[in-house]
Amino acid sequence: MQKNEEHILQLKLLGDFSMSCDQKPISFKRQHFSKSIQLFFLLILHGEEGMKKETLMELLYGQAEGENANNNLNNIVCRLGKQLRKFGLPEESDIRVKNRRYRYVDSGHIQVDVLELEHFLEKGEDLEHSLEER
Repeated sequence: MQKNEEHILQLKLLGDFSMSCDQKPISFKRQHFSKSIQLFFLLILHGEEGMKKETLMELLYGQAEGENANNNLNNIVCRLGKQLRKFGLPEESDIRVKNRRYRYVDSGHIQVDVLELEHFLEKGEDLEHSLEER
């Protein structure tokens, strides 16, 4: 993919799990439930807002605190960055950290079935829509 060319990253988390970039399947092999893939999904689902470092450490490692969880998170972020390149995502796709908040940055368009479902449910609850539209 050429630099600055917009791509479409699709994640299907409902039902059968799959991920693709520009309709080319991305295979995780046996890594579906690795910490780096869990981190990737968490950051995608939290979008521009991202997630606090402490929240990520708690979600990924439970009550484990301190330097060990911090080092583990740093290692996972580094590993995920390398995996993103292997998946064929452009160099601009990366994990960014600012003010102890982690977020996934992507130069293309991201489609996630869970987020689309949330959007449709919210739209359906909107009382201004007709019953037929809901």
